[in-house]
Amino acid sequence: MNKSAVLQTQATIYRGVDRLCCKMRQIKMEGKAFNMRDQFFAWMLDFTSDYIFGTPFGILEDEALTNEWSATHARFAATFAFLKHQTWIMPLSLDMPDVALWVAPPLAPIVRLYKYFCNIAQKAVDDQEASEGEKIKPSDRETDNSHGSVTLHSGNLFERLIESDVEAEDKSSKIMAQIAMEIVAAGGNTTSRILMFATFHVLENVACKERLERELDEAIPDPEALPNLDLLETLSWLNAVLKEALRISALFTARMPRTAPESAMVYKDWVIPPKTTVSMTIADVLMDPDIYEEPNSFRPERWLDEDEAKLAQLNQHLVTFGSGSRQCIGINFAMGNLRAAMAALFRRFDFTLHDTSRRDIDATWGWFVGEPPKSSKGAFIKVKAVR
Repeated sequence: MNKSAVLQTQATIYRGVDRLCCKMRQIKMEGKAFNMRDQFFAWMLDFTSDYIFGTPFGILEDEALTNEWSATHARFAATFAFLKHQTWIMPLSLDMPDVALWVAPPLAPIVRLYKYFCNIAQKAVDDQEASEGEKIKPSDRETDNSHGSVTLHSGNLFERLIESDVEAEDKSSKIMAQIAMEIVAAGGNTTSRILMFATFHVLENVACKERLERELDEAIPDPEALPNLDLLETLSWLNAVLKEALRISALFTARMPRTAPESAMVYKDWVIPPKTTVSMTIADVLMDPDIYEEPNSFRPERWLDEDEAKLAQLNQHLVTFGSGSRQCIGINFAMGNLRAAMAALFRRFDFTLHDTSRRDIDATWGWFVGEPPKSSKGAFIKVKAVR
């Protein structure tokens, strides 16, 4: 997804950020600390559902749903290493009747969500067929974007896919449901975790926090009126903070296997035959001291280095989203959400860490995405004041 496509979804992104800020105000009134991972995960799930269907699931405003989804994700993540090698299990599970899912409790909520998506996608297919070849008018609704000058539309992803020029077999209800599942899975946990890392490190470093607030105060005079995303992209310290969060999170701890099916690969003195599986671990690259000086230190200023050659090397090795032709296609989507969320949270609120240290966020184990120690109770913060 290119940057222009992300700009067209700006209204959806900003609606999601506004929902998150409403939740922060509610938490402030209650005077309690909150688990960043749970709340930020709920924020991204609501965003992705708003993007897919034109309306959010409403997870963020429902504490029981927030807890349920967090627990569901944790249970499913624990099965990842096994499912990666037993590739037949997930396709079989998706076709199981609900009554049979007792044999695999961690998969049950995932399968139910998939079937829910299938039903909505099938309705879109049926509506298309019922139109007797006439183009369906999308259910998209025009949205007044009060955050900028761009007029935006947001609606049902399935209807947009059906109206697109993709191959007919890719418009089946099952394929479209799988696309929706990929958006939810890829966008929910990862983006929310990066926001958690960025928030923690900013709050832990007073000078970093003050510099971020000064930049945001100057760029956003009215805290309730965020500027367009393309302006947020020009804020040097905000983007340096996010880049450093992307790096130091070292989020993906699993190896990324790749295969060149037809040609040999050459690495130094080695010739790797075709069809040989090779892999890299993203976390090892992001924490390599030969590339990033003091890799365990949160240093956003490294991304503002005036040495262009050195800066180019840092950017080249920032592989949080992968690299090359297999780079995550949602990179601009994720960055748009992260810029908007960080700008809104730190322009509108003053936070403080609550009974939380770095051990509550740094990975010590993981199935695919790194996880903090199992003894950690989570990363908590409090809303100290509304700015």
